[in-house]
Amino acid sequence: MVAFDADANIIGEGDIEAQTEQVFRNLKAVVEEAGGTMNNIVSTTTYLADVADAPIVNAARARYFTGDILPTHTVIGVAALARPQFLVEISAVAYLGDLPKD
Repeated sequence: MVAFDADANIIGEGDIEAQTEQVFRNLKAVVEEAGGTMNNIVSTTTYLADVADAPIVNAARARYFTGDILPTHTVIGVAALARPQFLVEISAVAYLGDLPKD
């Protein structure tokens, strides 16, 4: 997921905080459209054009993932993303099935 809005406009060009918020809003919308919540996300991979931005992404992540069990989180620094305007991309995996009982 990248910082596109519903009309494919890039949100927050040059602003890692704005882009990160848009990415998390997009992830939330997709998982909710599939019938889940952010608590259904079990894993994320964050790609950053500048790993120095990781604390900003982590702060946003803490606002969106508030359950008792947090998804795994991998951060990868990259030379570039699909468009030069993108500063962050986050891939997420959600589990929407029933969880096993103990």
